[in-house]
Amino acid sequence: MSNIFSTLNPFKLFIKCALPNMISMAFISLYYIVDGIFVGRYLGSDALAALALIMPFIMMSFALSDTIAIGSSVQIAMKLGLGKKKLAEKNF
Repeated sequence: MSNIFSTLNPFKLFIKCALPNMISMAFISLYYIVDGIFVGRYLGSDALAALALIMPFIMMSFALSDTIAIGSSVQIAMKLGLGKKKLAEKNF
């Protein structure tokens, strides 16, 4: 498993890395749809409007945290690739 990035076919590697994220996003989207249905049906239109207003802010916070996580993981991977394990641990 530690050497898959240098030995695996690029297409298979892409599928191996992207598929879990795609499945995760599908379930998150399904959650938001079902949540909207239950909120609209049982809590009313005011609660559904509040959910619709706050959801973009939640998505932006997830996007910001993903950006920070991806950027830091790139820096850590670069340091590990250069053999600077202590600096990578410090960045982590």
